[in-house]
Amino acid sequence: MNINIEIEEMDIESHDESVGENNKSDKSDKSDKKFESFDDFFLQDYKDSVDNLLYVKKVDYMENYRVEDLKKIAKFYEIPAQRKKKENLVEDIVVYEDCLENLEKVQRRLLYWGYLEELKSDPYFKQFVIF
Repeated sequence: MNINIEIEEMDIESHDESVGENNKSDKSDKSDKKFESFDDFFLQDYKDSVDNLLYVKKVDYMENYRVEDLKKIAKFYEIPAQRKKKENLVEDIVVYEDCLENLEKVQRRLLYWGYLEELKSDPYFKQFVIF
């Protein structure tokens, strides 16, 4: 069995033109936004990434946490949690965690929750953890 590999050098300008002609409809489908500079594009891309991350956090809390767990998190953050629907509680927690002023407290909660999970998974210590 023989394998032949051919490497052909292409002219970048002609390649860009041919790609541009073939993908004109793709460009218009992807985005109708016009950016004045690269900074505008980068800023919009950053905002989109942050929005995606917040959405992922919301979905994570909605799918993987019970209301009782969310109330514990809210209590740690000193967020009022009484008589709130799960969706509203998740929204409040995500907004709190997204604020840079709360970064230290959020990191501390994640650290402590990790410790709790570790203790609950240990055969000996799980008998002492009531949470």
